[in-house]
Amino acid sequence: MRRQVSLYVPEPARSIVDAVRTRTDPIQHELIPAHVTLCRDDEVTDGTVVERRLAAAGRLPRPLAPHITLRHPRNVARLTTPIDRDAAGFAHPAPIHFAKASLIEQVDDGPWRVIAVYPG
Repeated sequence: MRRQVSLYVPEPARSIVDAVRTRTDPIQHELIPAHVTLCRDDEVTDGTVVERRLAAAGRLPRPLAPHITLRHPRNVARLTTPIDRDAAGFAHPAPIHFAKASLIEQVDDGPWRVIAVYPG
């Protein structure tokens, strides 16, 4: 089992990003919606620590370089469709505002599911 804290990209930006993710990495797209990871597996070992970190606005556990993964390195060997930047048709959405963070869980290789939500 894996647990992370993520910011799911809200609509309408999610549709724009997921349209690209569907073409570039359909495997990852099926496992989890477009998101920004705040705390990775090794940082989510104690629920109270996660809650304190989320409550400490602006003091995240590590420096962040926010990005949305369009093709996950874990899936590259199984993907055969090349990425052509021009053909991807990605239109950068307007600034994205996140209203909540989600504690998510993945069992085995199944899809991620939300187990707790923290309002922003």
